[in-house]
Amino acid sequence: MIRIATRRIPLPVKKGLDWVMGTAIAALPGTQSVVLTLPSAGSRSPWCTVDLLFGDVTRATGMPGPLRALYVPDSGEDRRPWALGLYGLCRLELDGDRPTVVEVIRQGFDRYSSTLVSYDAEVLALGQWLRDSVVLLSAHDGSRIKRMRVSARHAYRLPDGLLRMVSFHNGIARDVDTSRHRVVRRHRLPHGKGSCLVGDALAALVGEPQPLQVFTPSGAEDADFPGGWEVAGNELIIFDAVTLEVRHRGSAPAQAVEVLGEDEAGRLVLSTRRGLRLLAPPTFAEVGRVELDQKIWAAGMVPGHNLAAIVPDEGEQDGLLALRW
Repeated sequence: MIRIATRRIPLPVKKGLDWVMGTAIAALPGTQSVVLTLPSAGSRSPWCTVDLLFGDVTRATGMPGPLRALYVPDSGEDRRPWALGLYGLCRLELDGDRPTVVEVIRQGFDRYSSTLVSYDAEVLALGQWLRDSVVLLSAHDGSRIKRMRVSARHAYRLPDGLLRMVSFHNGIARDVDTSRHRVVRRHRLPHGKGSCLVGDALAALVGEPQPLQVFTPSGAEDADFPGGWEVAGNELIIFDAVTLEVRHRGSAPAQAVEVLGEDEAGRLVLSTRRGLRLLAPPTFAEVGRVELDQKIWAAGMVPGHNLAAIVPDEGEQDGLLALRW
């Protein structure tokens, strides 16, 4: 088994504030650092960058709510990251002495959006993970372009130039002609969660959808709104990203939550409700793990590196565990 070393990195969390489920830990490409928001009682959240190798923490303010997604352009003159918070979209200035939030956009898209992908070089697509639609926004000024009947946790270009937009929650992938804003092909997928694009493959936790429980004054009830289901994710499937053929199918670790990415040796890194698992191809057998006594609020990793981070539910000892192997 691979030994995973853990290091506690204290975070500047105000006493009396709790973490919330859905907090994202996102990697900053080209670095060994991640970005995450800190617990807050307002619509402007404090946030920080954390160097997972050396433990340096840089604090900032002004994120429009808890971080849900991060997108960093890989081409073009402006490479500043786009960050999606619970209450708005913004850009991050990371080159100065202190990270700064700029260009905050709070209107023109669905409230509480949770997914953010690149539609093309000049357009962003924002949506909700439950909802089978996105809103297209200009990457120049944030103006609204249109709504489309697609959904996407991942979006990537195909060899024929179409954009594939993938939603395992809704069990569908759509190939889009972005010049005409038109869906030209549809592919049924199993329902799943916690998917990740890893190289030329898609890894997803799949299973049968079950009604999502919502709490009302009269008690717990099954959700009756579109997309109101959840998936246990008891099976791990690896798909070819282009053909969508199944490359591997096997059992997922117990209480698996999300596929975080690949490490530098090509092993899959998965988060669970209480820790982290390393799975080695081609069989994807478990070769390393971290298991805590308490649940975790968030998990993330630096793709292509043997670095990950989790935020455990430890009450007064608010901090981040940096993992290295």
